[in-house]
Amino acid sequence: MYKKFKFSGIFLLLLFSFALNGQAHKFYVSLCRINYVPDSAQLQITIRIFTDDLEKALWERDISKVRLGTDQEPPEADSLLSEYLVRHFRLMINGRSLPLRFLGKEVSYDVTWCYLESQDVKPFEELTVESDLLTAQFPDQINLVELSAGEVEKGVMLNHDNTRASIKLR
Repeated sequence: MYKKFKFSGIFLLLLFSFALNGQAHKFYVSLCRINYVPDSAQLQITIRIFTDDLEKALWERDISKVRLGTDQEPPEADSLLSEYLVRHFRLMINGRSLPLRFLGKEVSYDVTWCYLESQDVKPFEELTVESDLLTAQFPDQINLVELSAGEVEKGVMLNHDNTRASIKLR
């Protein structure tokens, strides 16, 4: 079974670790926050990934090196990033894949914040998340996912061996 847990302490610890500018990291983790907004029938998704790890994944897809957030960032960087995220991060309700739209990114020091959304999302009892972000490049990669829907906040931890989990709201 997949571990489900509150992220408060881990989340703060990892955010603090992300804030250390220019320091090499020896762990591989992404943090994903999914907010369900029933009034607009939308899932708002934020994914935080170490920039150097993300660049490595993009380099393997493209011959040229991608340097995110620099003057060396190629014009097609957002397109490459969008393709990568949609291929390696999926959401499903009742077995139906939700279309994800890449809204953009922000690069802040050594962390890249990626923004996605899914529209026309009807109320649901269970959300299935599939994420193998960076697991091909880093077998120790951990992808933490937290879902917020009204008063409910639940999360899962995904990794190389467990790339899929369902989050039940009740």
